[in-house]
Amino acid sequence: GSGRYEDDYHAWLQAEGLGNRVDLMDQEREFRQHAPADYWQTFGALESDLDEAHHSTTWIGDRAREEMENWSGSGSGSGRGNLLMVSFIKPHHPFDPPAPWSRMYDPDALAILPGWTDACLPNDTAFRPGYFDNTALTEPALRRVMAYYYATISQIDFQVGRLLELLKEKELYNDTLIVYNSDHGEFLGFHHLLLKGNHMYDPLVKVPLIVKFPGQARTGEVSNELVNSLDVGPTLLHWAGCDRPKNWAGSNLTDAVERRVIFAESGRGDEYMARTHNRKLLLGAQPENCLFFDLAEDPLELKNRYSDPACQAEIADLREQLLRWVLFELPSPVHLDTSARLIAGNNVYQPDDPNDRGHRAERVAYFAERNGFG
Repeated sequence: GSGRYEDDYHAWLQAEGLGNRVDLMDQEREFRQHAPADYWQTFGALESDLDEAHHSTTWIGDRAREEMENWSGSGSGSGRGNLLMVSFIKPHHPFDPPAPWSRMYDPDALAILPGWTDACLPNDTAFRPGYFDNTALTEPALRRVMAYYYATISQIDFQVGRLLELLKEKELYNDTLIVYNSDHGEFLGFHHLLLKGNHMYDPLVKVPLIVKFPGQARTGEVSNELVNSLDVGPTLLHWAGCDRPKNWAGSNLTDAVERRVIFAESGRGDEYMARTHNRKLLLGAQPENCLFFDLAEDPLELKNRYSDPACQAEIADLREQLLRWVLFELPSPVHLDTSARLIAGNNVYQPDDPNDRGHRAERVAYFAERNGFG
């Protein structure tokens, strides 16, 4: 979105005289309409036009290292401790790892993942047609996407490893709470689909969550508990010694979390999910967009049993649980207020700053010209 014309990374690329053409071609509508044939044929799986040093994953890792270099056990002398959120853009599409990461995986050696079907299933694009034409996806094209997708993940793993090594060098690792999380998953061929959107199948809603607690709390445990990304906030507050706001959802993951049902919402009301360990209910506004799966017998979510008489009692129970969650347990959503006050900072342009000089229009024009989209 428009944030790339505000962020420090793109300001730095501009100062370096560079432009991330592959990424912008995929992400900006006015550029995407001029994308060449190989972009569409590869479904955005292209080697980055940037070298590794200028790729966003490296830049974010380097900035995180610089921040952590100043850390000490007492919070750089402040007595308050340290907090850092490192938000990698990848492996979000386009699948554009830089060299040499782009050569790390051989597409022909990769096995297609479980859930691949020869064609898209009926109504699997009920909410959106897809960023690419899913019907045109072939196994060779998918293997190329997989190779580049895995490469971007391995590049992130390398950067995360650098951060963990620095914590250990500073003797801060044992006392640091580390949360490794993601915002959503990737179809990667599941039901002949790519990317995200549409129904909340498991490849999208089951996201990575690794928690390294301070000390020896729950060391090495692999949990099968039903947890939610909303649990991360209360967990952070617990270890920071902060009070939890009354309207916050989620649980502290330090303690065992026991849930029979977990919930999710997609598209600001397009679809709701109620899921137990082995059952899943997906509710849309239209009957044809309502799905129910017995995950014990059908883990790949291929057989919709929403209209099966034998499942109506379970569906009614999950619908009741979902209704209670939406009405009484789900806090009101908070969305971006573009008119809100901005923090003060050398890299923050204030709307009424006479020195702003129309930076957004200038930056948009720069990247358009630099990448040949003008």
